[in-house]
Amino acid sequence: MNIKALLYPLLIAWSFCSPMKAQTVLLPVSQKALNDKKSVHYIDFKKYPTLLRDLPIGIFDSGTGGFTVLERILSQDSFDNETGEEKPDGIPDFQNENFEYLADQANMPYGRYDREGKADYLRELAVKDALFLLKGQFWKDNKSQKPEGQKSPVKIIVIACNTATAYGLEHIQQLLAKAQSSVKVIGVVNAGSLSALKSIGDKPSTTIGVLATEGTISSGVYERTLLATKPAAMQLSVISQSGYGFAEAVDEEKEFVDRSLTTFSANYRGPKLGTADGDINPTLLDAYNFETTNNQAFIERDNHGKITRIQLNSADNYARYNLVCLLERARKQNIHSPIDRIILGCTHYPFAIETLKKHLIELKAFQDKGGHRPYAHLIADDCDFIDPAIGTAYECYKTLLADKNLNDIGNQGTLEPYISVASALLPSECLDKDGNLTYTFKYGRDPGSEDITTMFVPFSERTVSAYNLLRIKRLLPLCAEKISDFMDRNAKNEQVAVHTEKNPFTPWTLFVDAGIIAILLLIGKLIRVKIKWVQQLFIPPSLIAGFIGLALGPNGFHCIPLSENTGTYAGILIACIFGCLPFASGSSKATGSNIGRMWVYSQIGMLAQWILGGIMGILILRLFWPELNSAFGLAMPSG
Repeated sequence: MNIKALLYPLLIAWSFCSPMKAQTVLLPVSQKALNDKKSVHYIDFKKYPTLLRDLPIGIFDSGTGGFTVLERILSQDSFDNETGEEKPDGIPDFQNENFEYLADQANMPYGRYDREGKADYLRELAVKDALFLLKGQFWKDNKSQKPEGQKSPVKIIVIACNTATAYGLEHIQQLLAKAQSSVKVIGVVNAGSLSALKSIGDKPSTTIGVLATEGTISSGVYERTLLATKPAAMQLSVISQSGYGFAEAVDEEKEFVDRSLTTFSANYRGPKLGTADGDINPTLLDAYNFETTNNQAFIERDNHGKITRIQLNSADNYARYNLVCLLERARKQNIHSPIDRIILGCTHYPFAIETLKKHLIELKAFQDKGGHRPYAHLIADDCDFIDPAIGTAYECYKTLLADKNLNDIGNQGTLEPYISVASALLPSECLDKDGNLTYTFKYGRDPGSEDITTMFVPFSERTVSAYNLLRIKRLLPLCAEKISDFMDRNAKNEQVAVHTEKNPFTPWTLFVDAGIIAILLLIGKLIRVKIKWVQQLFIPPSLIAGFIGLALGPNGFHCIPLSENTGTYAGILIACIFGCLPFASGSSKATGSNIGRMWVYSQIGMLAQWILGGIMGILILRLFWPELNSAFGLAMPSG
């Protein structure tokens, strides 16, 4: 029997139905989104597109870690694209789909909100992320008063964040249910749990490790999900370990990893030397085996060589540290079976998968100073890491297939990535020297406010660090290609906008232009009077002034600040002159007759141009270019 085929439909149904508990209260932000037309969160779901097939797939995470989920989605080939049958056909399953990705970088790490007593605000953040994907607007920069960019709403939401899934999934589901929306939302926790159980098979007894953020671990979501979906006869132990600073290190939050450092930082928030939970235990330094080259860690010793201070400064060292912490927790709990699988319960962690796999092998063979191997019996011989992204991609396809919302017609799909940045309109005390939210302000906010503290803007070299882009390029090539295409396309659009955008026309603009034109006419007059050969050529001062303005104005060397409206003044003056003619003539009847004749002549002339152009195209041009369309002559008068 195909366990995957049996359990996945059950899990999908459970994921959509079970969270909708009666005691779940509609969040204030959800109430505003549904009912308050004046709220910044409001969405008129009655106007939401009814045909979802052509809409993009929406994905959000607390940072760039969710791209590991998108990479799996882009690379998946588990189905026949023609029939929907579960068998590979050599064509990526999502090749025709478009995507929108949101990295809520400004508000990360999500895992700390619960510890700071702000779980309600974390739930609101998850709903706000979903609302952004459901809306059709984005901010162009962090100085805008309101979102002015236009984007498409989405047809399904993938929460590529374990913490957001734990705290926000049921609230987003509830919002969509209240709105009577056909849009579905799925999370990574259910898929990760099922993938781990499926890979273990029918073992009667097993242990699964979960390495996740503090928020995900404190929610207990993985343990509940694993115990709820395991086979009834299976004896299962779950070892959960908070990944202290791991996700922040992967995204290079400067309070956890700062590549510019050459020594200790006073702003460091990662694990420190000590014996409490979450500390770097000095007795386990050999097991941690930290890498110190290239300033990946700073270690301070006293005169006797005793280590007194440690600061981690690379994601790989955070990976080593947290893996040892997981095994130490398993050792203290005296588990009945070795660890068969370790779920990477944060989408940032797969970025360090190479280090994690290497260090797991090292720890199984590790001997302490007494010659003992403290971890050998805790790690199964076939122990492996589980990336929930694989199951999430599968669940996403099955959901779209069941709802008949797969986009089976189209070209290679595109990606529009967005990232949250701190609002530049905030008071200075709310921002650090790099323009990011301060820790105190970030974790001091309360839910229910209409204040815009962060804004969702497109990916660009200004908003995403070069290191993050390089890391994505190295590990996630499919995502990197689409991100690069988007950034190149967006950069070109910005350049066009800069060249085509006009400043508003005001009376002051007219006054400045008139003053500059007067000066140019004066210069033209002086040249006409002083230079003999100009006089001999009968060049008028106005023509001289016009050439100078053309050369030095906006279309030349940009030396004089003429506005973009300067070229329209001649037409306006001509219209004014002709408009005044009736007042200067002696007989209104004669003036009307003259105007009538002028109109008739102009219409005859215009018709003649089109007729002659058509005749040229049919009778003359085709003699020389037979393949030319016979109607081409009609384009001549247009030119």
